[in-house]
Amino acid sequence: MSAGCVAGELVVFLSDIHFGGPWLPKSTEKVVTDFFHSLSARSDVSLVVILGDVFEEELHPFNKHPPSIPDLLHDHAQDPFLIAFKALCASKKVVLLPGNHDSSIFRNPSLPSLIESTLGCQVWHR
Repeated sequence: MSAGCVAGELVVFLSDIHFGGPWLPKSTEKVVTDFFHSLSARSDVSLVVILGDVFEEELHPFNKHPPSIPDLLHDHAQDPFLIAFKALCASKKVVLLPGNHDSSIFRNPSLPSLIESTLGCQVWHR
C-alpha cells in the first residue's frame, strides 16, 4: 500500500474548501471545522489528502484585494478553522496539493515551507 497505509486504514480526500473567501458561509466553515475534529479523533484514518483550493486567493469582489496565504495564516491564526486544521495535521498525515485558487503556492517558493511550518501538513508543490 502507498503512503504508509495498512489494510483497514482509510485515506480521506477533500477539495475546494476556499478558506478566506468572501462567499464561504460561516455555517459551511463550521461543518468543515467539525469534520476536521472528527477526523482527528478517528483511529482508522491514516492519511488526509486535500486536492486543491484549501485557501481562496482569487474570487473576491472587484473592490477588494484578495488576502494572501501568509495574511490568512497570520490574521486568522486563532480562527477555529485553522486551529482544527492544525489539530488534524498534528494527529494525521495531511498532504495539501495546491489548486487554481491557491496557486501562489506554486509561484512563491517560500510558501510551501511557511504552510508546512504553520499548519504542520505536507505541501506538494512540484
